[in-house]
Amino acid sequence: MVTCNTRYKQMYTKSADFIFPGAHFTDIMRKGAENGQYPQAGEDIEKFVADMTRWHRLCEGSIERLLPDGRWVLIQERRTRSGGIVGIRTDISTMRQTLDELAAANSRAREAVGEVQRQNAVLLQRDLDLRKQNVLFDAALNNMAHGLVMVDAQQRLIVCNRRFLDLFGLLPGDAGVGLSLQTLFARIEEASKVYPADMVARLRRWQLDRANAGSQGHLVTEAHDGRALSVNQQPMDGGGFVAIYEDVTERQQTERRIWNMAHFDALTRLPNRVLFRAKLDEALGSRGEDQGIAVLYLDLDKFKDVNDTLGHPVGDALLEAVAMRLRTCLRETDTVARLSGDEFAILIHAQRVEDRVRSLSDRVIAELSAPYDLNGQPVSIGVSIGAAIAGTEDIDPDILLKNADLALYQAKEENRGTYRLFTPDMATRLHRRVAIESELRDAVGREQFELAYQPLVQLSNNRTIGFEALIRWNHPTRGRLGPMEFIPLAEASGAIHELGRWSLHKACHDIANIPGGCKVAVNLSPVQLKSEDIVGAVKSALASSGLPPERLELEITETALLEENERIVQNLHQLREAGLRIVLDDFGTGYSSLNYLRRFPFQKIKVDKVFIAEATFRHDCSTIVSSIIDMANRLGMSTTAEGIETEEQLDLVRKLGCVEGQGYLLGKPASILGAITHLNTDNVVPMAVVSGKKKRS
Repeated sequence: MVTCNTRYKQMYTKSADFIFPGAHFTDIMRKGAENGQYPQAGEDIEKFVADMTRWHRLCEGSIERLLPDGRWVLIQERRTRSGGIVGIRTDISTMRQTLDELAAANSRAREAVGEVQRQNAVLLQRDLDLRKQNVLFDAALNNMAHGLVMVDAQQRLIVCNRRFLDLFGLLPGDAGVGLSLQTLFARIEEASKVYPADMVARLRRWQLDRANAGSQGHLVTEAHDGRALSVNQQPMDGGGFVAIYEDVTERQQTERRIWNMAHFDALTRLPNRVLFRAKLDEALGSRGEDQGIAVLYLDLDKFKDVNDTLGHPVGDALLEAVAMRLRTCLRETDTVARLSGDEFAILIHAQRVEDRVRSLSDRVIAELSAPYDLNGQPVSIGVSIGAAIAGTEDIDPDILLKNADLALYQAKEENRGTYRLFTPDMATRLHRRVAIESELRDAVGREQFELAYQPLVQLSNNRTIGFEALIRWNHPTRGRLGPMEFIPLAEASGAIHELGRWSLHKACHDIANIPGGCKVAVNLSPVQLKSEDIVGAVKSALASSGLPPERLELEITETALLEENERIVQNLHQLREAGLRIVLDDFGTGYSSLNYLRRFPFQKIKVDKVFIAEATFRHDCSTIVSSIIDMANRLGMSTTAEGIETEEQLDLVRKLGCVEGQGYLLGKPASILGAITHLNTDNVVPMAVVSGKKKRS
């Protein structure tokens, strides 16, 4: 059940409680029968329900039913374009009563014929009965809700009712008995102010064709302004026909509204997922040999931030603006749809489909990334796109959509604001990711993680002054996994909080047992920094291990600062006030901003290894490293050069005034026992590899 009007429920009073949107037809019939709604159901209710369901699905003909209160209804079903069913219930109690009375009158009239020879009085009574029949017939005919016309074998009018005259704006004198059908329609075309002449002309041709062929038929004809007329024409024995006319304008409009609600997004007026899926199915089934089919799956970047910060009305206005921009990017043969939330999809038909995917993706990214002005509110977002192209073999529409979704996932994972074209290995990577994400939840409890410690060397005297704790996952089947393979998954799933607490406690306990006051650096995820309990977690690790706070450094990356989250700012200040050192990691890449150095309490900057690797042979990299070190010195911050792998790099960063160094030349990551051995046996620069040979510096 999609909907019904009040009149429908008034007819079925004993079933009214069971008639509501979402109810199944069989449930309404069964519960109504059990409640006494259908006297004709008898004792076998299930057979009655099965018979009615079968007839309902066929949508053929009509039936009459008796209601408990003695009224009769005419039941008709019509199938909609989208496969649904519109049920029409007409109260025909008056007509039944009239017809019953007519039948009784006919019976009395037949009896009167037998008495005609015996008494003249009977003749008078018969005449009175016939007059009564005519009156009753006229009453029944002219109280019908539908227009009716009866035509004989010579296509001359036998009778028409008042509703027919009203439908076409005719006067009673315009449709007299014996009038030819051609003349009747000529008068309708000339006099009708209700329906346009071309619509009446179509109706005339159709009815004459049916009459000449002696066949039945049903026609719904519609005018340009939306007015619609339904005609059912049935041949009669001996020639001629009976036609029933009904104005179905409101019904057609209702069906159209229902269809639109089921196939279009209410906000953007774009096709929804159902219609997009149907169009994709149609495109794949009818494509030519030189016709390429592709699907683009779009997801808006930072849309949630707009919704959360500016409110849903602004978010809705943004979606409408996005829909308008998408329409301008498409050709007439393309289709764009809103699938859900901030997800859109585009269906492409093109000969050089891969070139079209590339050019359209670039244009969509440029269009949707341009700033928006929503009632004076400036808004900026981006978009990530995944694309999938249908191959020459048959492909299921759902598989093509899934492939585009996988490509979108890849685009968002690698670099938002871009597009990726589906390749088969994407599914393999996703399955691996899902599996690892699932296994990650239990890995901490099963003690599958360990910390490796890489030396931090003071460049002025080549002494190891501490270690950076680097997490590793000893996976039981996949082997040893580096942080890049599981940290992003831990951040996405929330497992990073438990993993981060374990790393803090483990690093603090390990280093606290090393004499000499060396320090340890632990990396903090942006997700950890936004949590309410990060300060408590750090203090708990220090308290349980006994490690002094000045021996613990917390390294954060620039991505943690992009959101300018106030909680992150507060947490960093509280951690520094607790005596810890705050370090900005990988400085010089990504989204570096001098404003970060002013706003956040950093005590050290780590120069990214990308610059260190090329500083010895590229002047621009050398200049950047020199500038960072000089700026840090002027701001009272120390510096660490990352990724030192050659003696030339070591000599350069020491010459430029860098305070600390880190890299394979100075020491590789090792277990805590290896770190202790390193401190005890070689507290100067260890092995370096030059030209494939080991030597001491």
